[in-house]
Amino acid sequence: MQNESRLPRRAFLAAGSGAALALAGCGGSGALGSAQAAEPTPINKVAWSTTGTQRVVLTNQVPDHDNVGPFPDFADPYALRAVPVELKMPLVPAVLAQLKSIDQSRFGVALNGILLDPAGPWWKGDFKTGWQFEVMSERIRHYIGLDASNGHVQPSGAYHYHGTPERYIKQRAKALAESRSPGVDTLLLIGWAADGYPIYRPFIPDVAAGNQAFSRELQPSYRLKSGLRPAGAPRGTYDGTFAQDYEYVAGLGDLDECNGMQLTATAEFPNGTYGYFVTRDFPHIPRRWRAQPDQTFFVALGAVGADEAPPQYAAWPTA
Repeated sequence: MQNESRLPRRAFLAAGSGAALALAGCGGSGALGSAQAAEPTPINKVAWSTTGTQRVVLTNQVPDHDNVGPFPDFADPYALRAVPVELKMPLVPAVLAQLKSIDQSRFGVALNGILLDPAGPWWKGDFKTGWQFEVMSERIRHYIGLDASNGHVQPSGAYHYHGTPERYIKQRAKALAESRSPGVDTLLLIGWAADGYPIYRPFIPDVAAGNQAFSRELQPSYRLKSGLRPAGAPRGTYDGTFAQDYEYVAGLGDLDECNGMQLTATAEFPNGTYGYFVTRDFPHIPRRWRAQPDQTFFVALGAVGADEAPPQYAAWPTA
């Protein structure tokens, strides 16, 4: 496999189009640009409401937790800005006959108004290759400047999460612990998926332990494939650099192919519901929807993205 050359993002952006390649897959539409000067940090603004059939959020996409950034930095030369957007989700999910891949769209939105956007850029900038960089891999995250909550800033200034929003969950969990009855643990809602189902942190009360005060961490059912990638794919072994390096194995963990499971009861749904989970390991944020997502979360295949891949990958042979 070709050796890595971990140039800071600013350095290879400055080198011109021959060194950096704008790729689709991160949910943004702004053009790549030079580093921006630091600006006063905007304040989180988010408003949730419901209509007869929809859950609606108005958000400026500014996080409300600590340990954000700092932005701009050596790997992400864009300043955090308020970028208002309206997102809609069905109150009653319309279950699909077949699971739907998110491709390069946004999976859902956290309660603080930050998009949950795990999709990485496409290999060679072309969705037709079928290979997406796994942004949460140690090889790739360096180049886009993910912070302690696995988020970063787009060229537009909007902030979003590529993986489990660690700092936000910690903040939510602390508030839950302070409000609940002693000796009782509960599921923690952190957001809503584009198809209307709830999203929870990966801890569930351990009924088998016989004590509601203890939780166990749910595990995804994905693992790395073994061997070499096939001809026509990125060269090398299945090492986690690409999302397609992983495979779903039913029953390997607690969760299904959508990183979710059926729940008998939650605070939000006393009669039970299907729910998604964010996890420490791949897929981190789910990559498939079980029901029909709202179009406000869509990013068209082939749209110009906001993140770049390491420049050395653009020159890899196709076989």
